[in-house]
Amino acid sequence: MTSHEFLSILQTDYGWETESITDESRIEEAIQWDSMEILGFISAADRHLAISVDAEKVVAATTIGELLVLVADGITKGHAA
Repeated sequence: MTSHEFLSILQTDYGWETESITDESRIEEAIQWDSMEILGFISAADRHLAISVDAEKVVAATTIGELLVLVADGITKGHAA
């Protein structure tokens, strides 16, 4: 699974409108990004990809592309630091 396929899963699980989201989209403008969404993102990475992503890095991300890099790194390494 690629990081963009993971984004499609998030669309289904959380109702994200991924058709209008690009890598450059600012997270807070693209989706309702609150503590529950952050936990959902981390949980979905674990559940669907069997990877863990660093919560601090997820919170620090400002674009969708930065989130997808965290996921891609986790896929490549089998986990994210």
